Amino acid sequence: MLRSKKNTKGYVDHYNDTRLNSTIGYITPKNILAGHQQKIQAACDLKLEAATEQRKNRHQQDARPMTD
Repeated sequence: MLRSKKNTKGYVDHYNDTRLNSTIGYITPKNILAGHQQKIQAACDLKLEAATEQRKNRHQQDARPMTD
């Protein structure tokens, strides 16, 4: 019985504290309840913008003609 409770607690803790939930924007339920959703989403948006800019710059560099 004790092992079953421990396993269940481990699953619930993982689900609430670690697992990113796609239904709520890939944020953990714990962070939603703590009110961190906007802060986390803003940080993700900044990372996405930076990655988009890097990809754009890399594409422009690859498109340049080679000079001798």
